[in-house]
Amino acid sequence: MIFATTLKDNPILRKTIHNFKYKGVKSLAKRLVELFEEVPTGVFIPVPLHKKRAQERGFNQALLIANELKLINTTSQVADILIRAKATENQAYKSRTERLHNLQNAFGMRDAETKLDPSQQYFVVDDVSTTGTTVRECSQVLRKHGAKYITGIVIAHDPRE
Repeated sequence: MIFATTLKDNPILRKTIHNFKYKGVKSLAKRLVELFEEVPTGVFIPVPLHKKRAQERGFNQALLIANELKLINTTSQVADILIRAKATENQAYKSRTERLHNLQNAFGMRDAETKLDPSQQYFVVDDVSTTGTTVRECSQVLRKHGAKYITGIVIAHDPRE
């Protein structure tokens, strides 16, 4: 897992991510990506939102982050190939144990016939990781479709528990 930074004892970053994700300040995506010292080369795959949540929010924060990462490393690609197959409760308000089970079988491929290049490096992109469950669940789907090299890349790690 690649983290730009940690949220521990960083109320300014926590508020920035909150404003980006929940207040719709999309322009913060660029500022948040600037926290990375280096942006790796590969295929950036944003964690998908369920259709209902995407309609409520009006955008997918992980997709905005992935697009900003690509602007920095122009040899990379963004592949919006995952879907949220089932609506799940928000991870942010769950305990560690609940987080580990909430996302089981929540993700799938947009096209079930997709075959991924096993020699390519794939990065599952999200805004915050606490337990790593979201990245792990997305990675399992990508592995089933041929990916071998998968890493999570997130703005911040939130070591709450």
